[in-house]
Amino acid sequence: MAFIALIIFVFLLLRELSQREGSLYDDTEELTFNDCLISLVAYMLNSDHRLAQREIDYIRRQFIKIFGIDGAGAALKKLSSFCRDNISYRRVTETVRKNNSREKRFTLLRLLYGVAVADEVITYEEWSLLERITVDIGLSIEDLRSINALYQRQKAQREGGAGYNNQQSYGSYQDNNQYYNSNQSDNYYSILGVSSSASNDEIKKAYRSLAKKLHPDTVANMSEEIQKETADKFRKVQEAYEKISALRGIK
Repeated sequence: MAFIALIIFVFLLLRELSQREGSLYDDTEELTFNDCLISLVAYMLNSDHRLAQREIDYIRRQFIKIFGIDGAGAALKKLSSFCRDNISYRRVTETVRKNNSREKRFTLLRLLYGVAVADEVITYEEWSLLERITVDIGLSIEDLRSINALYQRQKAQREGGAGYNNQQSYGSYQDNNQYYNSNQSDNYYSILGVSSSASNDEIKKAYRSLAKKLHPDTVANMSEEIQKETADKFRKVQEAYEKISALRGIK
């Protein structure tokens, strides 16, 4: 009997160790600011389930500035690990909020915004995560908007001083939290998760999938906050499909 109990104990121990394998940190290990920075970059990269070459290039340049040429390689390797097996989001944001000055937290937010904007399209998921991180590290949404506005002004200057327009320029914050792009029609395609070159059938399929996923009936038993958020997303998807249908003559 004791032998069987020992076997069970060893089995459970090995299973626990196997589950921990690959995790870079346990719940008691102290996190550095750099660990938190890399972790949040990983969360940004995973937010929209796609990785663009421009994002990789931007991160590589920033890591060289932050960690130096020698340290950037190790940081990128850690980033790759975090993309697969990240630290607890809550633990990371609490560490950043409690242990760092406002200036340092603001600089971190600028870096994360840069990751989101590197591929020239900020998706709904990326913007939502940026808003969440902003609040969770002890900053305000106005801080995020100020970073966004600065980017817009700089982009307008780079493009030859075409003028700054808060409603039309790329990356502008909209109260309805739509996708962000240099062209309003591109916003609608992005909301549906398709490119502007997608066929009418692909657009219809994407719309039906999102409409089914976001239909109010799917969250009828959840909290009022979740119901409101889902209804808002559902409305945006419907609006995007209607606009694209009108442009293309889809019936």
